[in-house]
Amino acid sequence: MRTPFPLHYILNIVIVCGIYGIWECRAQPVDSTAVYLFPHETPVTYLAFWKTRRGDDPLWRSPVYDDSRWTVGAVGTLWARDVAHGTGIEWYRQTIFIPEPIDSLRPCALFCRAAVCASELYWDGILISQNGRIARDASPEIPGTSAALAIVPRRLTLPGRHVVALCVGNARTFSGLVEAPLQIGYLDEILGRMHRTQTVLLLCAGVFLIAALFHFAVMLGRTRGPAYALFGILCLSSALYLLIGALVNYFPTSLSWYYALALINDLPWFCMMVLLPVFFLFEFELPLRLQSSALIAAVALACIVPPRLIMFNLLPVAWLPVFESLNRFYMYAITLFSATISFVNVVRKKQGSLLALAGCIALFAGVFVSFQRGVEYAWALGFCALIALLTLSLSRQMAQQNRKRQESELRSARLELELLKKHIQPHFLLNSLNSIIAWLEENPATAVRLVQALAEELRLILQFSKENLVPVSEELRLCRLHLEVMGLRQDRTYSLQADPAPQTDLVPPLVFHTLVENALTHGFAGKQGGAFVFRREASGGRICYTLFNDGGSGDRDGVPQREGTGIRYVKTRLEEAFPGAWRLSGGPADDGWETRIDLLTGAI
Repeated sequence: MRTPFPLHYILNIVIVCGIYGIWECRAQPVDSTAVYLFPHETPVTYLAFWKTRRGDDPLWRSPVYDDSRWTVGAVGTLWARDVAHGTGIEWYRQTIFIPEPIDSLRPCALFCRAAVCASELYWDGILISQNGRIARDASPEIPGTSAALAIVPRRLTLPGRHVVALCVGNARTFSGLVEAPLQIGYLDEILGRMHRTQTVLLLCAGVFLIAALFHFAVMLGRTRGPAYALFGILCLSSALYLLIGALVNYFPTSLSWYYALALINDLPWFCMMVLLPVFFLFEFELPLRLQSSALIAAVALACIVPPRLIMFNLLPVAWLPVFESLNRFYMYAITLFSATISFVNVVRKKQGSLLALAGCIALFAGVFVSFQRGVEYAWALGFCALIALLTLSLSRQMAQQNRKRQESELRSARLELELLKKHIQPHFLLNSLNSIIAWLEENPATAVRLVQALAEELRLILQFSKENLVPVSEELRLCRLHLEVMGLRQDRTYSLQADPAPQTDLVPPLVFHTLVENALTHGFAGKQGGAFVFRREASGGRICYTLFNDGGSGDRDGVPQREGTGIRYVKTRLEEAFPGAWRLSGGPADDGWETRIDLLTGAI
């Protein structure tokens, strides 16, 4: 008979194995910071979390030293967050496992982007790199440089367990800040990543710089408006920020220059954070632009200045994480703010708003990838896409403005020829000559006045036809001459009272002259004369010119006449001289007719 296997034997074996496993785990605790290095699969590995301890002991470099009681933390943490004083010496240890042999022809290296404090790097207790000199035994500290690269000897990278120990001394700066994470991997891969990052930075900076030069050149040309100036400064600030960042992070930079350049780089960063939303405010002409711009600048200062005060120990270090989060939130906020403005104008079918919205979406995606995924300078690529799309949008708008200007100039030239023909046509000269002959027989002195006034009017008309803008005072002088000629021809009395206008006030030629001619043609039929009153008012960033006549309006039986050549000429010349910055209106006034021309002060 077969005897069954006792189950309690199996239970006893399981219990014994479990107890043995628990005991082994207690005797050999798991290293939570250990990193497995597979260069063939992952050529570059990031070392983010280390075991840290404040103080200095030569035994801490040893690979057999027991660091199980050390604090686990990030290398990039400011010392002053832990203690009141941010100077001294601190050690960082990291356990690395290399399970398989690595390529013997490709050396390994460690790269730290920014560690301007004095430091020593040990691999299995052997010093492989020294950056500056740590202050020991009353010896002065010599700070290191940024962009430190340490090559690990081939004989030290055999398969198995290894310990990397980093000793950082900080007697010259506020805190022993080492930019995290450190990178370890094949030297050629680390250098390749550095070169690719530098290439991306320089490419983006070049795009920003070209865009800035382009818009500054446009500003010096015929295009007016603050949007081009804001966009040019925004592009220039972006280029400077990337260039300075590449310099301090990827080229060896001494301690004094590192912090000086970091402070200088706050200025272009501030300009970027302020000018991006402000540009959208002015580009799409939103109300309360100046007040909103001041508020945006104040919020940006509140985000940028306190971290620098913390670095100089003027504010509590415990506030630093708050301001770091606030800076990230602010960048998200201005991107969404700009995208919202663009979206609203897309709904309104405003020109260029669709490209602006696409650029804002690209920037938001870059910011998200940088902050949430840790992809370095993804935000710069998103910003580059935004700048490129906005440049394309502004270029299209400028091309359209140029086409409109050329069309306006052609229409203006055609209308100017028509007006010249109207004033110098044989019919006009014939009537004037007949009036001169009649006055020679009746009153030679009046004939002489008519000849003089007619000659002076024709001289001014020919002179004005060559100009784009003429002083308002000269235009009023031409109006008085025309009123005198027409009064002598018709044996009527016309007068013009005018407020004095500064010599700096300029208008297109024959604008007021055309309005006076229209009034004489349509408003004084059957009357023995009339009076014109010219007024100038300046307020609220505008200049208003009002021309009143007591001859009535240009309508018949209350029905306005069709817009004629004269009014079309006035509108065309105003648009040519002050695109989008003028308004022409007219209507009946007390015992007469009043025509108003409103101009923006900045357009004159």
